[in-house]
Amino acid sequence: MDRDAAYLEMVRSLEHYRSLPYTELVASTDEGPIESQISAGGETITVSVDVRPCSDDSVRIDVSAFGNNWWKTERIDESAVVTRDEAEHRVCRCARNHRNIGPKTSTDFRQ
Repeated sequence: MDRDAAYLEMVRSLEHYRSLPYTELVASTDEGPIESQISAGGETITVSVDVRPCSDDSVRIDVSAFGNNWWKTERIDESAVVTRDEAEHRVCRCARNHRNIGPKTSTDFRQ
């Protein structure tokens, strides 16, 4: 598995979900894991995103990437916890500045 390509796609997915309004994240907890596939280096990489409740005021976003090798298991996992306050603060900043402010740009998503 092309780990760089897999990790890049995982970060894109994680940042996409982190940028959603909190109400949409909570609504996503009722859905099962959402899978997508990318091609990298002649391989197919499956990226799975699962949003689930963490507490009354937070949700956890788990993202996994799987390689397609039959002789070994290749998997990368990352996650982030988004609190209601963090999501609402981000939305307020966007509305106040009249522009789209993206999610945090930290490269360490482990919490």
